Amino acid sequence: MKLASLTQDDWTKVLDLAEISLEEASRFTRVTSPILLSSPVVACLFVDSTLLSNSWSLVGYVSTEIFSGLTIGGAFNTRLGRRQPIYANRLQIFTFPLFSDNYSLVFDLKIVGNVQLQAWEYTGEIN
Repeated sequence: MKLASLTQDDWTKVLDLAEISLEEASRFTRVTSPILLSSPVVACLFVDSTLLSNSWSLVGYVSTEIFSGLTIGGAFNTRLGRRQPIYANRLQIFTFPLFSDNYSLVFDLKIVGNVQLQAWEYTGEIN
């Protein structure tokens, strides 16, 4: 996979959660993107102002979820692929295999305090 270009116009913001308040560090807090994505390329930024700006602390994981059509235990959605680590205060680009036309991002975050989470979908040409 090769991205044809990397300009600001090739990205669409799909998630902007300013001031998420995570209360307990002893367990993960799950955040699911409300918008369905179709590109296999996504950029994410998790900002925690309490950490040093050059600190790349692991704060959680991101994975994908699709509507499977099967209802098991009352849930319709199915997690796919492996979880990928998210580090604080670092813009990261992720690639995900496409098993469906549309999917959601699922973040499992483990950090205390008020933080910001943003995600962009790559909308440019992929070769």
